[in-house]
Amino acid sequence: MTENPLVSICMITYNHELYIAQAIESILMQKVDFQIEVLIGEDCSTDKTRNIVAEFVTKHPNIIKPFFYEKNIGMIANFVNVIEAAKGKYIAILEGDDLWSDELKLQKQVTFLEINNRYIGSFHNMDVMLETKNATFKPINYNKTKNTYTFSDFLGKNHAYTASLMYRNKVAFDHYPQIFHSLSLGDWPLHFLNLSHGNYYFHNEIMGKYRIHATANWSSASLEKVHKNIYNMYVALENYFPSPISEKFYYLKHQILYLLLKSYVLTFDVAKFKTQIIKMKNKKLLKSFMKFVFNKFNIFRINHKIYSVFKNEN
Repeated sequence: MTENPLVSICMITYNHELYIAQAIESILMQKVDFQIEVLIGEDCSTDKTRNIVAEFVTKHPNIIKPFFYEKNIGMIANFVNVIEAAKGKYIAILEGDDLWSDELKLQKQVTFLEINNRYIGSFHNMDVMLETKNATFKPINYNKTKNTYTFSDFLGKNHAYTASLMYRNKVAFDHYPQIFHSLSLGDWPLHFLNLSHGNYYFHNEIMGKYRIHATANWSSASLEKVHKNIYNMYVALENYFPSPISEKFYYLKHQILYLLLKSYVLTFDVAKFKTQIIKMKNKKLLKSFMKFVFNKFNIFRINHKIYSVFKNEN
């Protein structure tokens, strides 16, 4: 393995047989004037992903270090293992179903970060590939209107695709905080950890492709699952960061609850509604939710019951 890599490329993969070769090749095509290492966590795929990774390791043993687990450990544990093993000054992340399209991607980000110490990391524009049954893709570009992104910018939205990120290693943490290990999200909490130590710079160039397909962990998730995952993340962040930062996540978690409760009312899912309503401690949002129910169904008794549940929990 490379002894003194400047950049560690961290990749996690599971059942990416159709995409993993293209992802690794997009790393190997990078033109750089520094050393790199490629750390690949292969999480006991049930397809041929491991065999493909092993072939690349055989061809590039000095660059690629595999993590071949004996049993499936899950996405977050895999993610943590790989990023904590990184030796580079900088870490770039690429999941096994995405790819980089610009051969100078790594060089551009390193060059910028080397001369701009006030930035903890940088990210760039991406193409979003929508996969169809015939494996064709439709590019969708997003545009940003500024170059500097702060902690506050990420509170309500994750602006940085994981595959676009490069950040300074061992600045925000030596070990990924235990409180985030049980979450289903890895990149968004990582951004908050980084952004608590500096800002991100946005390169308004398309240098990678994010793939949306039927088996993707995040892009294929239901809206309810997405909201629950974000809620759990906000709870963890609220408990991790001190006040007054924690107060921001307190309100955000209730905003997500508000959306969940609305969806349960509209689908008449009483069981899930009962489970979640007791978590709504924010009086302002609860009042807004009660108004929504009243206007939607014009049923005062439902509002009264909601208020009673809230009152009994305090």
